[in-house]
Amino acid sequence: MDIHKPKPVHNWHELLSEIGVIIVGVLIALGAEQTVEWLHWQGEVKETRESLHAELGANLGVYKFRYDQLACINRRIDELERWGQGWKSGRPVTPLLPVSRPRRQDLEFDAWEVAQSGGVAVRIPLTERIRVAAIYGKIRTFGVYQDDDVAVWRELQDFDGASRLDRRDLMRLHGLLNRTRTLNAAFEMNYLIAAKAADALGIKAIPVKEFNLDKKAQFCGQFLPSASP
Repeated sequence: MDIHKPKPVHNWHELLSEIGVIIVGVLIALGAEQTVEWLHWQGEVKETRESLHAELGANLGVYKFRYDQLACINRRIDELERWGQGWKSGRPVTPLLPVSRPRRQDLEFDAWEVAQSGGVAVRIPLTERIRVAAIYGKIRTFGVYQDDDVAVWRELQDFDGASRLDRRDLMRLHGLLNRTRTLNAAFEMNYLIAAKAADALGIKAIPVKEFNLDKKAQFCGQFLPSASP
């Protein structure tokens, strides 16, 4: 094996040339390292974006399922109010169905929490990150509304099989119905804002599983006999 001895530097020009070669080599090495790191983070951002969109789509599906029941819920509220008026006037009507309540589904935030804790979220473009955070904020608000709504309907279910309602019971029923009307209005406005923001990012609601439809159908059923003309 031949060993090439380094050539002696005879002048400043040769010295600068040698130094230039070294600098260029270092810069190439650093550039290659940064390129590899950039490609790595691009892959992380892509996977994170896909996970966030999937999680938001699932959460929006849960929200849309609740939103789609608003007409049924408002009708059940009207019927419960008419039922209460029947007791108040001394002409109670026997319900055809139990009070029941809207179906509740769990929400997921794992992908968003991992993205934030792992430092990937900050590498997503700022405008997109703000939009994603805003949608998650609306979803969290929905979760709070949903918990409040479940509590209200559980109290309304206490009236199932009631054989007598006094003045205090009627006041309680009226207060609960007002609370759920207020929640319904909040549900609707919050969902429309969240859905519009998600649509701007190309995120669509993923429909919930089929097993919920039976519960939905029961809740949408006629609660009281038709009022006499």
